[in-house]
Amino acid sequence: MRDERSSFAAGKPDLESDVFDGARPRSGRRTARLVLISSAILAALAGAGWYGVQWGLASCERGNCRIALKIAAPVAYLGGVDAQRLLAGIYADGRGVSQDYGQAVEWYLRAAERGDSQAQFALGHFFDQGLGVERDYARAVYWYRQAAEQGLADAQFNLAVMYTEGSGVAQDFTLAVSWYRKAAEQGLAQAQANLGVMLDGGMGIKQDLSAAAMWYQRAAEQGVAEAQTNLATLYQEGRGLSRDASQAAIWHRRAADQGIARAQYALGLLYERGQGVPQDDAAAASWYRQAADQGIVEAQYKLAVMYEEGVGVPQDTGKAVAWYRRAADQDHGEAQLALGAAYEDGLGVPKSADKAAAWYQRAADNGNPDAQFRLARLLDAAGTGRRDASAVADWYRQSAQAGNIEAQFALAQLFATGNGVEQDKAQAVQWYERAAEAGNVLAQLSLAQALSQGDGVTQDPVQALNWYERAAQQGNLDAQLALARAYLRGRGTERDDEQASIWFKKAAAAGDIRAQRELAELLAAGRIGGERDPVLASLWYRRAAAQGDPDAQFQLAGLYASGTGVTQDTQLAEQWYRKAAEAEQMDAQHALATLLYARETASDREAAEAWYRRAAQLGQVDAQLFLASLYERGEGEIPANIAEASAWYRQAAEQGVALAQWKMGNFSEQGKALPKDLAAAADWYLRAAEQGFGDAQLRLANLLRRGIAGETDDAGATKWYREAAGQGVAQAQFRLGQFFENGRAGTADAAAAAKWYRLAAEQDVVNSQLALAALYRDGKGVKRDLAKAAQWFRRAGEQGVASAQLELGSMYAQGRGVDQSYERAIDWYRRAAEQGVAEAQARVGIAYVVGEGVSPDDAEAVKWYRLAAEQGHAKAQSNLGVMYELGRGVDKDLIVAAKWYQQAAEQGIVDAQYNLGNLYAEGQGVELNPQQALKWFRQAAESGLADAQYNLGSMYANGDGVAESYPKAHFWFGLAARQGDEDAAQSREIILRRMTPEQVQEAERLLRQFEARQG
Repeated sequence: MRDERSSFAAGKPDLESDVFDGARPRSGRRTARLVLISSAILAALAGAGWYGVQWGLASCERGNCRIALKIAAPVAYLGGVDAQRLLAGIYADGRGVSQDYGQAVEWYLRAAERGDSQAQFALGHFFDQGLGVERDYARAVYWYRQAAEQGLADAQFNLAVMYTEGSGVAQDFTLAVSWYRKAAEQGLAQAQANLGVMLDGGMGIKQDLSAAAMWYQRAAEQGVAEAQTNLATLYQEGRGLSRDASQAAIWHRRAADQGIARAQYALGLLYERGQGVPQDDAAAASWYRQAADQGIVEAQYKLAVMYEEGVGVPQDTGKAVAWYRRAADQDHGEAQLALGAAYEDGLGVPKSADKAAAWYQRAADNGNPDAQFRLARLLDAAGTGRRDASAVADWYRQSAQAGNIEAQFALAQLFATGNGVEQDKAQAVQWYERAAEAGNVLAQLSLAQALSQGDGVTQDPVQALNWYERAAQQGNLDAQLALARAYLRGRGTERDDEQASIWFKKAAAAGDIRAQRELAELLAAGRIGGERDPVLASLWYRRAAAQGDPDAQFQLAGLYASGTGVTQDTQLAEQWYRKAAEAEQMDAQHALATLLYARETASDREAAEAWYRRAAQLGQVDAQLFLASLYERGEGEIPANIAEASAWYRQAAEQGVALAQWKMGNFSEQGKALPKDLAAAADWYLRAAEQGFGDAQLRLANLLRRGIAGETDDAGATKWYREAAGQGVAQAQFRLGQFFENGRAGTADAAAAAKWYRLAAEQDVVNSQLALAALYRDGKGVKRDLAKAAQWFRRAGEQGVASAQLELGSMYAQGRGVDQSYERAIDWYRRAAEQGVAEAQARVGIAYVVGEGVSPDDAEAVKWYRLAAEQGHAKAQSNLGVMYELGRGVDKDLIVAAKWYQQAAEQGIVDAQYNLGNLYAEGQGVELNPQQALKWFRQAAESGLADAQYNLGSMYANGDGVAESYPKAHFWFGLAARQGDEDAAQSREIILRRMTPEQVQEAERLLRQFEARQG
């Protein structure tokens, strides 16, 4: 017997072909219920030689196994295998005792371990199903294998199933086939059926349909329904057997009679088609109903169709809808389509567009092309409230793929315009071509246009000409006009003015205004016949203008304004401009506005402004730019209005005018007339930058460099700096140089930095001059050249750059790259100092103290020291303290000196720390404070100042402001002595003579710690 565990489908109908998928092996495992097998009981009892065997057996067969249990138990305990197996079976089935799988497992295990194949098989089953034990497929496989290797067919079959499923072992179809074959050769029907499936599908073995048919036959003859229907399918399809519909019908019927749903459906198909059986719609309907009742979706659909059409059954739309619904609920696309149609048409159900759309949607999702078209049509219908451009496009696409010409053309248009789909010109061309080949004139025209322009397809003027001509022959005026142009220009053919003239005139004579206007343009330009004919041109312009064509009116006005082909007449020019302008021809409005604005009267200028505005509102970019500029600067009676200017710049910008896009970027970046928005600014700059607008490229790069919303983009900034720099934008060249110098362009490249700095420096970008000078000074990216460094520092310095002036002062003071000159040094220092550079002020102060480049002047030195000191310049503060302490250039004032020493000392100036320490040690300018003296001496001493180290040693030696410590005194004297301080050396020796050995060791420890800190 087989359990219910299954992972292989029995096969399902293929709804497209009305045939079944390949068969699948059955996965149910076989097991035995031993207490019901009388021969096993008899053998167990007889083998034990027990008294009263016949009586015990008869009692068990009558339903009373207690006697057999009493007889078998002692023998089982003594190791009787048959008795153990019998006992296990009784407990497993609960015959005469309470069912106890645990006891059954225990007795099966004893018998199995003694090699009993039936017990091994049963034990495998118990582990397989988790009966009395935890389910354990691996152990189930183990026991199945033990029994299978002893030749037990049921165990061989179950082991094959485990390999098929990969339960407890790695899935292995080859081993599965091997075990199926062993069981099949012993006549096990289900193994024969599964072996047939493996051969049928080529699973674990080379496909062999003849062998599959043989094994199906054997299993089928034993009544295995799946094998019967699989065999029938081979007969039906002529696979591995000669095609034989009669045999197919016989075997399908046997399986169908056993309730196999797919066989019932297959039999219904045979009756419907009259294959192997007489054609019989009623019989077909009967079998379809049986399969449908079991959930076979295709049978449900077939039965619904029969009820709808009254074939084989009485016509009944209600029943048809019911069966359609059952199939549709199982995702049957044709049923869903039929159900949608029923709701759309009110067939058997109330009309409902919503429900129709819902069922069409489900069918469309299942790939049904008719449903896709119907759904698209329903969604596209006006007034449904369900319009969804993207969904409409998608469903039309799928309908077009099924061959609908109108859908193909419509889909092509969607791809061409990006309406509801992502714009894809190549896809558009493909669909145009399919519709054009079917004769759709608009598709022919569109395909010709695409081929002519290379729009979505490789440009092919010859093929374009062919399609234009096919459309033109059908009377399409656009095609005639395009064909005329092609002949005129020699595109796709030899240039042929005569043919061009023929097609132009055909379209123009048919009243096509565009053809009339273009014919006029060509005549005016001498493109037909080789000579200009402004008179004939004016006639065609007049015909188009008389029909109200604004473009022709605009052109005719231009002829009157210039006197070309007609007598010059500004009044007529203004009249035609006005007609065209009133018809909203924006170029005419702009031209009329320009004409009026030139008159300079208040009324004309007011009218001009109104026409500029109308033209601008229609998108005439020249008018938009004029108005934007007018409002930005203000003129005459028109006051400046940044908001109005911004509005017009925006309109021009959105039409792709780079100047306007740049302006919009500026407004967004600066928050001028718009909220400050760096992201919006970047977007505008990008649009202009992509058109090659250098200033926009620079601004965009700056934003990316600084970061938008906190995120910098060095790669993007580099790209746009390079673009702008290549156009000569100096600031971009400078920034690009910076990026190469600091590695933000990808990798550091000082040579590239120097190249770009030089280009910007030559355009007088001072920062670039400074950077280039620094590269020459340091020899980075260029050969070190102090003369060139000085040259570029000078150019920047002459433009007032204080840092360059400071550097030049240093170079003249040291004679680096220039002739040494204190006078010139002090000149450059003074320039920087006068701009408030503290370092330069300090250096000027020093110059006045030492008299380098200027006459010594302590008062002047104090002046410059003070300016630097008040900016926090530490050395200037220290020097100013000295001037006050010594009374040089100022009245001596130790309090003020202490103040400046304090500020410098706190910034780490060692001399100031030492001087401040002396003031505290002596109580001059501050209250006597040995602890403060000690603090500042220590800071100076730790910075390496020998005098401070000596003083610190003295304080420790004398216990001045600190506890006396010979080791520390020795330590600090020693550090000062190392720097050549002879007094410190003598003091160290004196202290040493007073020190105990322990103190000497402590001093040495202090020195080691100091040296370790110093590295």
